[in-house]
Amino acid sequence: MANNYTQFSEQINELPAEAIAWLYKVTTFNAEDDYAGSEEAEAALKKLLCSEDLPCAVEDWGCMCDVDIDDDAGSVWFSAGERGDLEQLAYIIHGLIKQFIPSYVFSLTYSETCSKPRLGEFGGGCMVIAKGEIRSWSAYAQAKEFVKELSKTQ
Repeated sequence: MANNYTQFSEQINELPAEAIAWLYKVTTFNAEDDYAGSEEAEAALKKLLCSEDLPCAVEDWGCMCDVDIDDDAGSVWFSAGERGDLEQLAYIIHGLIKQFIPSYVFSLTYSETCSKPRLGEFGGGCMVIAKGEIRSWSAYAQAKEFVKELSKTQ
């Protein structure tokens, strides 16, 4: 059996105190402990993220990476050594930018690796997030696109 890993490490600095307080709320959000039902929890999480939708069921929400918040420095460090959920992280970063740092553009690169050298199990990519948009790029998907494109010219 092989293990798959999504790894990344990125930091945002010079955050206002309100953004730091918000980060604590969103990264510790617990639907079961804090809300009477899933509909109430879903509405609260959407409001917190300033989003019309969620990347997962509200019961499955949980920041799936390490989050190190430094109150004094006004910074947050997101990292994953084994399993990071890029989609949930994108929603957190997007909400942070929309509400507190609207001119900021965040970028993150990530690797996808496997504990055994299996075909198709290695790759990576990047995410770029701004106030109005989230973009992502996968090395594996891009390689497929290059193959398709170059096959036409051969």
